Order: sequence, then C-alpha cells, then structure tokens
Amino acid sequence: MINPFMPVLLELSDSFSVTQGYALITFPSLLRGGLHAVERAAHSLASNPMDEYWRISQALLGELAAGPARSGFAVSRLAVRTAGATGAERLFSPAFRGWLKTVFGLGLTAVSAPQDKAETPGLEWLQASLDPEEGHSRGTGMTLQLPCHGVPSLAALVSRRMALPKVIHRPLARILCAAKPV
Repeated sequence: MINPFMPVLLELSDSFSVTQGYALITFPSLLRGGLHAVERAAHSLASNPMDEYWRISQALLGELAAGPARSGFAVSRLAVRTAGATGAERLFSPAFRGWLKTVFGLGLTAVSAPQDKAETPGLEWLQASLDPEEGHSRGTGMTLQLPCHGVPSLAALVSRRMALPKVIHRPLARILCAAKPV
C-alpha cells in the first residue's frame, strides 16, 4: 500500500474476471497490526475481529458523513507538543499527515511552552514544518492537543457530538490513543 491509512477499495472477481462484489476498507488502521487496532479492540462487543471491524468502521463512516464535509466536527484543530520530538514519530510521517488532510481536512499545528525551545536544528525544522494555520480548516470546534508520541483516535476525528462544558480546566487526555515508539 502506498499509504497504510488511506481507504482501500477491493474488487472481488471470479476466475473469469467477472466482478462479484466490492468491499471498501474505510479505515485500514483499525485492522490487526494497524495504528488504531487498539481502538477497535476497546469498542469490540463480539469475538470475531472482522465482524467488529465492519461494525465499528460503518459507525465511524456514518458519523464522518453525517454532515457537511468540513464543518460541524467536535475537533476542528489538532495541535502537537513538539517537546522531545525527533520528527520520526508516526504523527509527523507524510503518510499520516496526508491522510489527516485528505480524509479529515485537518493539519497539525505546533504547540510549545516557553521551556520547549528548539534545542536542535531538527526540532527547529520540525516546528517550522507545522503550519500555524494548517489546523484551522474544520470550523469552530475544539482543539485536540497531542503529545508528540500520540495519535488522535478515529472516534475523536469523526465525532460531531462530543459535548463538553464551556470551561475546561484540564487537558482532554481521554480522547486520544497514545502510541509508544517501537
């Protein structure tokens, strides 16, 4: 696969090359070994992982397609703390960033505290590569702030119904799936 996050359309054909059906793997990262496989496991109700994939994928796609393409989402912007980042984290990969932009209309912006000053040319380059305006393309929802080793959950990316109080005094750590480097 060119991009392991992008949807995959499968054409199923017989031995005479006659099409028998199609299948759309909307979120390949939900499959076993994928970046969001833990999210599928957390939401599973049955023992068959493929049945659960189809059920969860359909629910996520339904939520994603439930309204206008670039507005009405609970999370309208993704911000990442670059402290401790090397640039090799999954979140910064061209495949992941391309998928975020193409499928969800989201980019990444850098967030740094005063103590997070770029101490290396690599970190300075990484902070500069994250466009401050890139993450503003999905309306007026919340900003999901991620650690550099984290990734947003699919549920957070597609949600249009996440209701939170107007004043939040602590980070929303529960709506992301953290991925540790291997």
